[in-house]
Amino acid sequence: MLRFNEDKEKLYHYVNTHREELDRMDSVEMSAAFAMLGEQKRLRKLVNRRKKEGKEIGMCKAIDDLILDGEKRGEERGREQGERIGEKRGREQGERIGEKRGREQGERIGEKRGQERLARLIVELSQNHRDDLIIKAASDSALRRKLFREYDL
Repeated sequence: MLRFNEDKEKLYHYVNTHREELDRMDSVEMSAAFAMLGEQKRLRKLVNRRKKEGKEIGMCKAIDDLILDGEKRGEERGREQGERIGEKRGREQGERIGEKRGREQGERIGEKRGQERLARLIVELSQNHRDDLIIKAASDSALRRKLFREYDL
């Protein structure tokens, strides 16, 4: 049994194939075996819990319970890790979506403001009988900037 200490699957297989012999172990033998397997603390808790419940515990049942206990702890750790990863991914995805939406909204607002500014410039040029500059300003960004400053737009 000790040679399978590092391989829990082989240990579990050994226990299943030697159930009768292991169940005949007394509490001293069980404590010694678990001490050599490095599970004496967990075994002590398990045995004490069973005694409080008024139940005896055999070696195979103890190993089964220890394995089940380990599986539960592993599942809990996996769930916690999964939640942390999921929260992080969700937060990152939310930030990407928020940035994209913000950029799109900013572009729409900027485009609308630019169109309104150009429309005001056209109106100003037309009211000041400078229609010849409307076409020039549409194709010449330097002239357009100069006219925006001139008309305080």
